[in-house]
Amino acid sequence: MSEKGEKEIITRLNVIINLLLRLCIDKELKSTVKDQIKILNEIGLSSGDIGRIIRKEARYVTANLSQLKRRK
Repeated sequence: MSEKGEKEIITRLNVIINLLLRLCIDKELKSTVKDQIKILNEIGLSSGDIGRIIRKEARYVTANLSQLKRRK
């Protein structure tokens, strides 16, 4: 498979994950970026992967994860 093809598949999978994540969160009547980061982190994704899915930079994700850990 070509590198371009792999990138297209990854992009589409990220969109699907994002949509599923929003559906899960919307059922709980809350849909914040912090909630999305928390859930994606709990399923084991890296900061870079989370950033690509929610369209934020990895450092933004890392900062939010640090805040979440401090609150525990």
